[in-house]
Amino acid sequence: MKILLLNEHINPTVQNLIHYFSIKLGPNQFNWTGKRWYRESFLPFSEMEEISCVSEPIALTRLQDGYYDYVIFSDSSLFVFISSHLKSKTKRVIIDSIDSSLIPEYYWNNCEIYFKSQFKENTIISNINIKGNQKNIKSSDLNKKLYPFCLLTSFKINNDLYKTHCEENRENIDVYFSGSAWPKDRIKYISMLKQWPDINFFGGLYNRKDLSFNVAFPDNIKCREFNMIEYINLLKSSKINISLRGNGGNCFRQFEILYLGGFLLVQKTENKFAYIEPEDKKHCVFFNNESDLKEKIMYYLINKEERKEIAKNGKEFFDEYYNPRVLVNYILEVLENHEQ
Repeated sequence: MKILLLNEHINPTVQNLIHYFSIKLGPNQFNWTGKRWYRESFLPFSEMEEISCVSEPIALTRLQDGYYDYVIFSDSSLFVFISSHLKSKTKRVIIDSIDSSLIPEYYWNNCEIYFKSQFKENTIISNINIKGNQKNIKSSDLNKKLYPFCLLTSFKINNDLYKTHCEENRENIDVYFSGSAWPKDRIKYISMLKQWPDINFFGGLYNRKDLSFNVAFPDNIKCREFNMIEYINLLKSSKINISLRGNGGNCFRQFEILYLGGFLLVQKTENKFAYIEPEDKKHCVFFNNESDLKEKIMYYLINKEERKEIAKNGKEFFDEYYNPRVLVNYILEVLENHEQ
């Protein structure tokens, strides 16, 4: 089985997958092409990733010659163009990491396998056509090609830099959160935490450079951005790490906290946490609103052993279900079963 992955936009989830695909299959079975990760200078590609990378002209020539059995699209922008160059034997696979229940109709109708991030498992998935009309996808069709997926960390899990430079858990911070001041729902939570005299809160909000419209929020909750080593050390130094809703029902932060063995207090949303849900008060703790958040912070600051047990279980849960090597094996198993 030969696979080409098109890395079409900045996507740390895909970068983690590229690393493990490269290790698992090697350059004779796995290639990737397209954009390189935006943190390349800080987190260089591994040797195997470099060897597995091919130029876009070579990738296109191989696609035209029917060299690959599967081409994986990490975004849909090149789907129409590339599809016109494929031989009939090459199957199209989409990894859709957008936290939305919508599936574009054209991509759904013209791919063989669709990995969809964080959909509600027992509810209707809709697709949307070019004119903006929506219609429901039949459950029988879902079973044929739709497979659940999840986000990964915003940094490469495999990188030895973290093992070398990240400090051990010190727990000298009560509560930590640092993220962008978007969406605005985050502001009320951060304002409450910073004004709470009974806890040692560290963090706040910063203005995202890619969201120029997001400029109006109180000066007293601004917080500078951290580089990755600082960010990871802060997560590991905090008794409680909070994950607030981001662009969609989930964000990278909740997976990063679990991976690093931190205690995760995460905002409950309608969307699934991931394709396999962690158990509340076993792997992490969910909160619903400001008063619920405050109550649970006080409880878990006092109950240290219970907090540490949940953090330990959360780390083990991540390693078993969310580690990128596990997801790569899952993807390959789906592709292999599809060939039969």
